[in-house]
Amino acid sequence: MALGSIYLGDQLIGEVEYTLQDSSDSRWWGELVFTEYHKVADGGGYSIRTEDGKQGRCTLKKKLNKAVYGMPSRHFYLFQGMSPLRTP
Repeated sequence: MALGSIYLGDQLIGEVEYTLQDSSDSRWWGELVFTEYHKVADGGGYSIRTEDGKQGRCTLKKKLNKAVYGMPSRHFYLFQGMSPLRTP
């Protein structure tokens, strides 16, 4: 998994580990999990900055909530691009 960041507008929401499933500039999507606990609402208005410096607007949709004994739950999300994924 690669490391990146999720933003809501200009506000950093948190750091994420992500896997990009399709990395074409116009059609991209993948899965992510926050490195620290953050619960975010499903929907649009987010943007992701990837490990290689590319950035694009995306939607998030909660996929799975895993609870591990003694650890806080981890929310896995699907993300889907809403704009080209490119270097700003």
